[in-house]
Amino acid sequence: REHLALDDRGIPTGASSREVAEEEPVGRRTFDDLYRPGRDRRFALTGEDGATVEMIANPHFQYAQVWVPAGKPFAALEPMAARTNGLVDGDTHLVVPGDSFTARFTIKVASPEGV
Repeated sequence: REHLALDDRGIPTGASSREVAEEEPVGRRTFDDLYRPGRDRRFALTGEDGATVEMIANPHFQYAQVWVPAGKPFAALEPMAARTNGLVDGDTHLVVPGDSFTARFTIKVASPEGV
């Protein structure tokens, strides 16, 4: 995955860094981070109890936001068709009147027991 650096308004700065998958617990860390997924277009979080949430996006979703707010017992994996500010910088799909656009993603949730 590629981690895109954001300014204090959440807008990409143009800087980025490659990151490998990690298995470290979120713990007390917080995230409101933008990523360009790898070729498999997957992001997953695993809870301390072994439960997992996985997002798989089709190629129309070029980015994903990972959000883990401070002091809250939840996280979000958000597929995004464009970077933040994509309408301003031109990094988004445009659909002309009369045409259509479809982007799909899948969310898989699994408990440690496989249910």
